[in-house]
Amino acid sequence: MSTGMLELLAEDVKTIPYRPQFRKITDSVTAAILLQQMSYRWFHNKKQPFYKYKEACTADDYREGDSWCEELGFSRAEFDTALVKIGQKVVKGTPKEYDALVWYWTAVDRKTWDEVNEVAFRKATIQLYEKQESSSPKSDNPAIDIHTKNTSE
Repeated sequence: MSTGMLELLAEDVKTIPYRPQFRKITDSVTAAILLQQMSYRWFHNKKQPFYKYKEACTADDYREGDSWCEELGFSRAEFDTALVKIGQKVVKGTPKEYDALVWYWTAVDRKTWDEVNEVAFRKATIQLYEKQESSSPKSDNPAIDIHTKNTSE
């Protein structure tokens, strides 16, 4: 592979982050990636429900390459499996499950809308990161809580 190709890959703006910590929440790599992207979209949409097509389609407002499956490189089955792990499909007359990380529903125009359940998402991530923090050694003086190698031997 040429150096130019490596530079091109390094500058790829369509890179999607993978947070291994999210895998601990979802028990799935694909669900962790989907959760990352849903949280990204949620915050960039000012914490309002948003729609995104699952796959390429012929809808007037569809933009080529902008469906979930295209963006994430997932098959339809991979997407559906990931979504079930993190979300609850909300149906009229059925209460929302408050431990679901994402709620989604299909409107009469066949658009599927997504809403991140911030309470459940925050609870899951706080518990995850608190466990991580509590497992690292701490002193009584937070100013010196850094990992150093003992060189006095």
